[in-house]
This record gives sequence, structure tokens and C-alpha cells, in this order.
Amino acid sequence: MNIVKVKLPAGAARAYDIRIQPGLLDELGRQTVRIAGAGSVVIISDTNVGPLYGARAERACAAAGLRCELLTFPAGEEHKTIATAAKLWDGLAAQSVERATPVVALGGGVVGDVAGFVAACYLRGLPVVQVPTTLLACVDSSVGGKTGVDHPVAGKNMIGAFHQPSGVLIDPLLLASLPQREWSCGLAESVKHAVALDAKFFRWLASRAEQFAAIAARPASEVVRQADTLAELIRWNCRIKAAIVAADEHEAGLRSLLNFGHTTGHAIETLAGFGHVRHGEAVSMGMAVATRIAVGRGLVDSALLDQLLGLLTRMNLPTAVPAGLSPGEIIKLTTKDKKVRGGRVRFVLPFAMGQAKLFDDVTPSELERAIRP
Repeated sequence: MNIVKVKLPAGAARAYDIRIQPGLLDELGRQTVRIAGAGSVVIISDTNVGPLYGARAERACAAAGLRCELLTFPAGEEHKTIATAAKLWDGLAAQSVERATPVVALGGGVVGDVAGFVAACYLRGLPVVQVPTTLLACVDSSVGGKTGVDHPVAGKNMIGAFHQPSGVLIDPLLLASLPQREWSCGLAESVKHAVALDAKFFRWLASRAEQFAAIAARPASEVVRQADTLAELIRWNCRIKAAIVAADEHEAGLRSLLNFGHTTGHAIETLAGFGHVRHGEAVSMGMAVATRIAVGRGLVDSALLDQLLGLLTRMNLPTAVPAGLSPGEIIKLTTKDKKVRGGRVRFVLPFAMGQAKLFDDVTPSELERAIRP
């Protein structure tokens, strides 16, 4: 088993483990008892993942002597709302949940964000165990404690809380059910980590791009055959994110670098309509935009941009903003980003492979040129 420890401020009591092992879902009950020590558990999933893995999760909990309830909500980013959270709070209330009762988030990034937010608010904080079932959630969103829901006016993740999980359990074999498009979305977050924070990781990804594309094309068989490679991919991402979160839990500075590609990406995702452009696809476009800005400023040369665009293309990710989206509307929406400070929109820009900085002086004209090069 691969174990990555997330060490947080205020001592060892807040530290938690990310455990990565094929077949770990069938140990969910035993692992939840180890992590939270309660006699009951509530699993929150969605209508995609629940039918696939919900029964196995319930059996694993029952085998460990846990009373278990499975709550589901409609799948999709469009259901990542306060209304969904309210229905889940109703479900928790019906189960007479206590403050020690852990919530297991079984699903992708939407499930992890919603379940984490629900747990953060109910009884002023329930323990959470993240069990990600998409590559994007494995390599990024399940780690670090960001939770939230979207708002129809303000945008993506504008209502939320920092609520660290008590543990993260990653079973790479669950990725066998992913469609190719979702695979690529997870790889986009891996590229983000590499370009912004780890040049060695970028070289590792580039040397295996076709291997990951092959897994995406045949996940049902290739995930099992290449489970060790997938575990290494996930472990590398989790090590990077764990180190950043440990140094800057609440995004006061360093953790902002994890938003490379996200400022423009969130605007694209919102304007295109949730579900039409996936999160990872929007981040891919956003990374291309940010790197073009960096080239225009002379922070990096065009060779780095070519490296980035080449890798994203090999991973079946888009690099051009959809023609139907107005640059003016994208620019307008970036001004509502969570990272805005003093009215200034902040962008993460690379200045070398594996190194990036936060800038608050990107002009609308720079952004427009990068959107439509």
C-alpha cells in the first residue's frame, strides 16, 4: 500500500493519510473504523457512482460492524447546489446523525465537494472520509479540504468551507468505469501540478502520455493491468498537493499556485454551461491562456508553451477556447474569481517549467490576446 501523509498546522492530531491500494473499497468499513472509530456511517454518492459501487461500499461497512446509510443525489455539476446540500442535510437529520458519525464521500469531484460541504456544516462539522472514483478526484480534489457548491450568479465553488478529511482512501481499480473524456480531465490536473510545481513530474508525464492515453481508451482491462502505474501517478500528485496544503492550508499564498489554469478555466466552465465543458477541459484551456500571457510578458519562451500544448494534445485535452464564448464575457467573469484581492484579478503564471508565481497586474488586453491568439 502507498501511503502519503498530509501534515497540517496545529500538530499531529490534524494529520491524515492518503492510502492508495487496488481493492481498497472492499476494506472501506475496516478503514473507516480505523480512521473515525464510530459505530455508524453515512455514505454520500451520486446517481452515477451509487449504482456502480454503493452496494459494495455498504457490504464493506456492514462486514466491519458499521450501521450504514447510503444517500445519493443527481449526478452532474448542475446539481452541485445549495438545494442538493439541503436535501442531504434532510437525510442526515432523518438518520439522527451524531457529531462523531463519519460521512464517506464516494464519487468524483462533485460528490467530494458536496459531501464535504454538507459534512462541514452539519452539527458544525462531521468527520469526512474521501473515496474518490475519478482520476481528477484522486489526483486533486479529494485532498486538501476544499469543499463547496456552485452559485448561479457568483459562479463555481463560491459557497464553501475548508474542511479537511479525516482520511482519503484511493482504489485505482475503481477508475475502470471512467469514460475517456473523464480520464483526460484528471490528466489535466496532473499537468497543472507538473508545470506549476515539479519539472521532473512533467518529464515523467511526457514520457508516459501515450501509455495513459491507451489506458483511457480501454479502461476496463488496462486499469487492472496497469494498476501499479496508476498508483504511482496518483501518489506523485498527492505528494505534491500534500506538501502545498501542509505549508498553506487556507490558500494565503503558496497554495494559490494550485490554481494554475483555473482563473480563466472557471470562467470558461461557467459560461459554456456546466457539463458542456468539463472541469479538466476548462483547466486545460486556462493553462494554455496563462502560459500565453507568460510568453507575452517574456517570463518564459515559446518552447515551454509548445511543450505544454503538445502534452495536452497527446492527452486528448483542448487548448483553444471555444469560438462561441466571448472574450469579453470571460474577462468579466474572472473579476468574480475567489482569488480577487482589492479588486485585482490574480493569475498564476509560469516563469520556468515546474515554477510559477502569482500576478495581480494582468490587463484585460493581455488576457484577450491570450484567449484569441
